Amino acid sequence: MKIVKIWDIFDVIKGKPSYTKSYGVAHKWDYPVFSASNNAPLTFTDTFDFDGKYITWATNGFAWYIKIIEWRFSVNWDRWVLIPKYDNIDIEYIKYMLEPILRWLAKGRKWDNAENEFTKVYPRMVEQVEIQIPTKEDWEFDLQAQQEITSYYILIDEFKNQIIGYQNKINKLQVLVEDSGKKERLKINEIIDFSTSTNNSKFTKTFIQAHPWEIPVYSASKEDTPGYGYVADKLAWIKYFHDCLTWNIDWSIGTVFYRKGRFSLSEKVIPLPIKEEFINSIDQLYLKFTLEATLSLQDYGFWNKAWSWKIGQVEIQIPVDQYWFFDLMKQKEIAEIYETIAYIKLQISEKLQVLQDLQITI
Repeated sequence: MKIVKIWDIFDVIKGKPSYTKSYGVAHKWDYPVFSASNNAPLTFTDTFDFDGKYITWATNGFAWYIKIIEWRFSVNWDRWVLIPKYDNIDIEYIKYMLEPILRWLAKGRKWDNAENEFTKVYPRMVEQVEIQIPTKEDWEFDLQAQQEITSYYILIDEFKNQIIGYQNKINKLQVLVEDSGKKERLKINEIIDFSTSTNNSKFTKTFIQAHPWEIPVYSASKEDTPGYGYVADKLAWIKYFHDCLTWNIDWSIGTVFYRKGRFSLSEKVIPLPIKEEFINSIDQLYLKFTLEATLSLQDYGFWNKAWSWKIGQVEIQIPVDQYWFFDLMKQKEIAEIYETIAYIKLQISEKLQVLQDLQITI
């Protein structure tokens, strides 16, 4: 192995500030211009600055992420390109060697416990990075050895992508527990008191920060944590809730949360309090899991909001006894099965995450 600095084996080229969306409109053609985004090009133009296969990275956004771009393209002011000085350098190998270091540089310079990956990596930081490259006996770079090592990293990536696929399947898996006993079918709005509304759009993070205290405020973008922080109790126009289910209109759609204690909600989360006449005959956890399993069959999403009037029309089944009264004991038994399934899903997901997080060096 030979230890080299990036600037010893690459020329570091910055993109042009003139490449903007309006420039692309005025010079539209087939050649992509890449910016800070690691996904789609910013625009397309009638000229190109690079023709080949090159390593690039963005100075803004997820700056540690390396994007290899191939063919004819250009980059703007927010992206840099590494042009190899030697023919016996494998671009893919350099990516696998360099990207973990950039990730460390991007996160390590934030001084915030590395929690925020939205940061910057400047060229001077990259140029000084040292990596190891396999060599032959005469100390020339060994292209074949680089490609062999790269093939192992590609296999690891494929393995981790499979793990991500398994995790997604596990997370999306909904099991509807069937029971041979009697059941009564009811619409959700016959059980849930939808007249209890959530807070309006004036209940913002800014307002909460101006009135902080100890009551958690749950949002649609967070699941188990109070995404809006904590607010003071007994404010005049704020709505508070206690020991009830909630349903997200946006973001974490499909999960019903049982919130214990006193809490409040953002405008994108609706409370699901059980009607007074059913408080002692319907189990909250049974209702939570049954709602999740049933509502998962509906086509809710960003373009099909899960409003209360929509979910209210969906029917669910409640176990009943021989006299057609709600069977609370049977509900609790079924809820325990759901909890066991949820626990198993969590255990599998955590084990898969351990595999996904493995850092393997060839």
